[in-house]
Amino acid sequence: FDQAQVNLVINYDMPIKFGTRDEPDYEVYLHRIGRAGRFGRKGAVFNLLCGETDNTVMRKIETYFQHNVPEVRNWQSEEDFERALKDAGLVE
Repeated sequence: FDQAQVNLVINYDMPIKFGTRDEPDYEVYLHRIGRAGRFGRKGAVFNLLCGETDNTVMRKIETYFQHNVPEVRNWQSEEDFERALKDAGLVE
């Protein structure tokens, strides 16, 4: 599936290598996030982290790609999500 105008990607599950518990599949992650903001468009990615294993996978991904992924600390805060979307350039 390839969609040309995706501006928001939500990872409900972090991609891990088959047969492992917490070893990220970096290629799959890059492929997923590469859907957002293609062809000069703005885009955002939300990773839903649900426990220490997901946190470990996210830290490994940040280290591998040498990029800090900002955290939306309060998942119940509409303002925090709106700020994240503003930072991504998706809303004014």
